[in-house]
Amino acid sequence: MGTAFIQMIYQKHILYRNILMICVILFGITSFAQEQYNMDSLQTILKKTGQDTNRVIILSDFGFEKYKLGDYDKSMYYLLMANSLAEKLNYKKGIASSLNRIGNICWSRSKCVEALEYYSKALAIRKQIGDKQGAAGTISNMGNIYGNWGDYAKALEQYLEGLKMREEIHDTLGVAKSLTNIGNIYLHEKNFSRSLEYYFQSQKIYERIDDQYNNAMVLTNIGITYLQMKEYSQSLVYYLKSLTIEEKIGDKLGIANSLNGIGNIYENKNSNEKAIEYFLNANRILSELEDKKGMAETYNSLGNIYEKLNDSEKALNCFRKQMKFAKESGNKENIAASYQSISDHYYKKMDYKNAFDNYKFFSIEMDSFLNESTISKTSEMEAKYQNEKKQKEISILTKDNEIKEILLKKNRIQIFALATGVAVLFLLGFLLYQWNQLQHRQRINAEIVKQQDMQLKTIIETQEKEQNRIAKDLHDGVGQMLSGLKLSLQSVSEEINNNSFLSEKKLHSSIKIVDDAVSEVRYIAHQMMPHALNMLGLIPAIEDMLDKSLSNTNIKFEFEHFNVSGRFEKNIEINLYRVTQELINNCMKHAQASEIILQLFKNENQLVLVMTDNGKGFNADESGYKGLGLMNISTRIKSINGDVKFQPGMDCGTTVTIKIPLT
Repeated sequence: MGTAFIQMIYQKHILYRNILMICVILFGITSFAQEQYNMDSLQTILKKTGQDTNRVIILSDFGFEKYKLGDYDKSMYYLLMANSLAEKLNYKKGIASSLNRIGNICWSRSKCVEALEYYSKALAIRKQIGDKQGAAGTISNMGNIYGNWGDYAKALEQYLEGLKMREEIHDTLGVAKSLTNIGNIYLHEKNFSRSLEYYFQSQKIYERIDDQYNNAMVLTNIGITYLQMKEYSQSLVYYLKSLTIEEKIGDKLGIANSLNGIGNIYENKNSNEKAIEYFLNANRILSELEDKKGMAETYNSLGNIYEKLNDSEKALNCFRKQMKFAKESGNKENIAASYQSISDHYYKKMDYKNAFDNYKFFSIEMDSFLNESTISKTSEMEAKYQNEKKQKEISILTKDNEIKEILLKKNRIQIFALATGVAVLFLLGFLLYQWNQLQHRQRINAEIVKQQDMQLKTIIETQEKEQNRIAKDLHDGVGQMLSGLKLSLQSVSEEINNNSFLSEKKLHSSIKIVDDAVSEVRYIAHQMMPHALNMLGLIPAIEDMLDKSLSNTNIKFEFEHFNVSGRFEKNIEINLYRVTQELINNCMKHAQASEIILQLFKNENQLVLVMTDNGKGFNADESGYKGLGLMNISTRIKSINGDVKFQPGMDCGTTVTIKIPLT
C-alpha cells in the first residue's frame, strides 16, 4: 500500500475523530447529571419494589457497560450492589457473574492477585451450578493473569481448557475469545504466522456475530503483529480500523492501545514528534483508567524516543516511571524491559557500573519467566490438545460403528417379534388414534385462543382508529368552525360603536365562551390522539402527559428512563401510553397518593415500565377494582403479548410492573 494512500486514510480518520470527540464532549456535559440521577433511581427501585433476580441482572449489566466505557468506579459501585442483592437472594448465578466482573475491574487496574481471588470464587460457584459457559469465561480470565505474570505455559493451559469447554457447548463468541487468547501467546513467543492464524479465525467470528468490542480488540492485536513484523503500512491499516470502532463504541482502553500502536509506527518511521503526540494522548487515557501495565509500556516508548533525541534527562525520567508502574502492575516482562532500558541508558553515558547493575536485574527477571522450556511447553500443550481432539473424533467414529451393530441386532429382534405382535400393533394403533384426536382438539383450542387474541387486537385497533378519526374531526372540523366564529365575532366587535358599552361587553363575553370552547375541543382532541406521541415518540409523550396531568396538583412525580432510545412499533407505543394514562388517572382519582415514581427501561429484549405510588393501595382480586380500569389495562397489555403485575408496596401504596417483549 502506497504512502499517499496511507496518508489519505490517516487524514480522513483525524477528521472523523475530531468530529466524534466534539460530540462526546457535548454529550458528556449533559449526561453527567443524568448518570448520577440514574444511580439514585436504581437505589429507589431497590427500596420501593420487590427485590428479585431481575434487579441483580440489571445492576450487573449496567456495571459491565460502565466497565467497557472505562468508568471503573461506577462499574464497581453497580457490581457490588448486584453482588450484595444476589447474596441476599442466594442467587448463585448472579453472585458468580458479579464476582467475575469485579475481577475484570481489578485486572484492568493491575491488581492481579485480587483479580485472581475473585475469579477463583466465581469459578467455584459456576462449576457447582454446572454453568459451563460462565466457567469457561472465568478460566480464560485466569489465563490472562498468568500471561501477565509471564507464565505462558500456565496461561495456555487455561486457554485450551476454556476452548474445549466452549467447543463442547457450541459457544461461538467464547470460542472466538479463546482463539484470540491463544494468538496472544504465540505473539509473545514471536511466532507471528501462528498468532495471525488464530487472530484472523477469531476476527471472522466477531464480524459474523457483529461483536464490535471484541472485533476492535483483535484488530489491534493484528496491528501489533504486523508492527513487530516491520510491515508498517499493514499495521497502520488495522490500527485505524480498530480505532474507528473503539471511538464509535466509547472503548477508552481500546482507544489508548490503538494510539500507542500508531505511535510505535511513527517512531519506527522516525516521525518522532508525531509519535510523542500519540504516546502522550494514550498515556493520558491510561492514567484515567489506572492501567499501570499500559502506562509502563507507554513510558518505555517515550523514553526510547527521548534517547533518540539525546534528551537524556527526559529519557531516564520515563524509564524510571516505566519501572514504577511495571512493578505496581506485577508484569514481569515489563519489569525486565525497564531494567534493560535503564541499563542501555547508563551504558550510552559510559556509566558502566549502573549499566551492569541494571543488566543483572534484567537477566534475573528474564530467567524467571521466559526460557526454552516455556516455549516448548506451549507447543507441547497445543499438540496435546490437538491430539485429544483427534482421539475424541476417533472415539466418536468407533461408537457410531458400535451403535450401528446394536441397531442391526435390534432390527432382527423386531422382525422376529413382528410375527407375534399383531395384537400389540392394533392396540398401539388405537392409542395413536386417541392421541391424534387429543392433539386435534388441542390445535382447535389453540386456534380459538389465537382468533380471540386477533379479535382483541382488532377491537383495540378499531377503537384507536375511531378515536383518531373523532379527534381529527374535532380538531379540523368543529375546532376550525369555532376558531372562524371567534374571528368573526372579533371583527363585529371592532365595528360596534364605542358608546354601545353594554353590547360590546356582551359580545366580548360571547368571544370568551367561544375561546373556551376552542380550548376544550383541542384538549379533547389531544387526549384522544396525543400529538406528542405521533410526532416525538413514547418518552416525550409520557413527559407531556405527566406535566399536564400532575404539574398543577399536590402530587410529586418523577419519570426516569434509561437504555431507551428511538421509536418502537406504533401498536406498542399507543397501548403503553394509554395504559400509563389509565394508571395515572386511577392514582389521581382513587389512590390518595402524594408521590408517583415512573420508570421506563429496556432489559435485553424487553421494554419494562414500573409505576410506584405511596397511596392507600388496593386488592387486585376485588372485582370492584375492574371499574378502575384493571380490565382495560390487562386487555391492552395482552394485545401486545405483554405481562402486567400489580403488587402492594413494601410500606404502602402499589407497584405496577409491565413487561413488553421486543422482537
